[in-house]
Amino acid sequence: MQNAECGVRSPTTAMRDAFALGVFKLTAVCAFATNEPVNPDEIPPLRPAKPEILPGYWEQHGLVPLVAAIVVLALLVLAWRLVSRRRPPTLPAPATVARQSLPLLRGRAEDGALLAEVSAILRRYFIAAFALPDRAFTNGELSGALATHTTVDSRLADAASRLLQDMEQRRFNSEAPGQTADGGSGSEPSPAPVVERALELIDQAEETLRPRPAEPGSAPGIP
Repeated sequence: MQNAECGVRSPTTAMRDAFALGVFKLTAVCAFATNEPVNPDEIPPLRPAKPEILPGYWEQHGLVPLVAAIVVLALLVLAWRLVSRRRPPTLPAPATVARQSLPLLRGRAEDGALLAEVSAILRRYFIAAFALPDRAFTNGELSGALATHTTVDSRLADAASRLLQDMEQRRFNSEAPGQTADGGSGSEPSPAPVVERALELIDQAEETLRPRPAEPGSAPGIP
């Protein structure tokens, strides 16, 4: 009586209240339960099936993309090397080099130095144009090589030999005391300028090297 007046619940009262609460909950559960009997062997309804998991990118294609990427990269590297490779410089034709060098000598006195330069230009031209051995030819040796060359006709070989020998003789005469480059004392008329003669000789040589058209009736099968 004294505990009730002070607001303190006894253990017996607490147990009674907990039991009453449990009975209430059980009654509520039973009220909502169905009256149908429960079959323990019955399979509960299945949940809806989830969508199929599609295979990934690598599962579909395997190593094909990787191999293709390696091949493309190799081709790009090869193309870059081919494009960046240094191409051999295109050398001008021997006649072009000679025709560009000789006019620069016009207007100079035809002394020994000029004759030596013209001779050197002609030697370089004939060596390159007619595929002669690349060595230091003298004028006499070059004349002999042209005379025996299969693609040099006799007129060109004679003209080259005359010009080279004439320049050689005039060069030595110009070094002699009291002599001029033309081999005389200066009273005789000088020959045509040696630069012009060298250009004419190159034109004659190029005419020899130029392929000639076939004559009518020379082709096979034409009577």
